[in-house]
Amino acid sequence: MTGVRFLRLSQRTLSSYFGSTFSYVSVMGFYLLVAWLYRTFIVGARTNNLGPFLAQVEFLLVLIVPVLTMRLLSDELRTGSIDLLWVRGVTPVKLILAKFSAAAVFVIGAVSLPVGLAAWFTARLTGPDGLDAGVLTAQVIGVCLIGFVLVALGVAASALSHNPLVTALIAAVVGFFLWFIDAADLSAVWLQRMLGLRLHLAGFNVGELRLNDLWFFFSLVVVFLSAGVLALKFHRS
Repeated sequence: MTGVRFLRLSQRTLSSYFGSTFSYVSVMGFYLLVAWLYRTFIVGARTNNLGPFLAQVEFLLVLIVPVLTMRLLSDELRTGSIDLLWVRGVTPVKLILAKFSAAAVFVIGAVSLPVGLAAWFTARLTGPDGLDAGVLTAQVIGVCLIGFVLVALGVAASALSHNPLVTALIAAVVGFFLWFIDAADLSAVWLQRMLGLRLHLAGFNVGELRLNDLWFFFSLVVVFLSAGVLALKFHRS
């Protein structure tokens, strides 16, 4: 029964994305920007190196994911419908994981379409030997990992406030901080290396899979989801 309840929560969240005009408009705007980036960084530059293009796509995710995740829990907190879930025996951990899994499926699915088309068009333009499969695999893994981290951040932010705009702002500010911290003039270089998203994505974008980078993204997901669980426990108490 526990597994069935988890699947129902995830399915309901995923269905809310496909039933929302706002989600479609946000994703279409994202697609238009990705198309412009592809024309600029691949077609305009006459190159088959997807690394710089995918780096820009990853930054777009920092902008778009907070918008796509801002209502995951804030609406239920605002309307009080979350109390019904507590009565039915849903725990904060299960609710956070259900929201995260559904949002991650939607976001990764939305990103996979333009990234897949970009790889396909580039291969067609440059010939069968134009793309290195190993490098492309590492680059796609990097895009997926940043997507997971930003979704986890969005879930945590959504558990903090009843106001969707506030949750989107929180997620965006934290996302921008992690993205640009390596460019800040800080004496604590170790902090930049520990938290900088771009530093840990750099290896993926050139086709390198590093264990410390994989651990970094996994740890961030765990930290953000744990923060979301703590926030829900606070609201429930």
